[in-house]
Amino acid sequence: MGEDLDDIPDPVPAITRTHFEEAVRHSRRSVSDQDLLKYGAFAQKLQQARSNLNGGSGIASFRFPDSGETPTEENNEEDLYS
Repeated sequence: MGEDLDDIPDPVPAITRTHFEEAVRHSRRSVSDQDLLKYGAFAQKLQQARSNLNGGSGIASFRFPDSGETPTEENNEEDLYS
């Protein structure tokens, strides 16, 4: 009881990729094809509902609010592709 936790040796000092691969090799699938189809239908309905809440605009028409600032050399971030 008086033993400090730092003095107790750790039976598994590190979990490695080998441990994970071994666990996955012996696991089984836990979601049925029917459940995947249900989730897909639910996700599609949710996306449509979100689109309707945004006036049908969806993510494709997302724009940052206009700050009124015109990009110039001084206030424009560095171009990552040049």
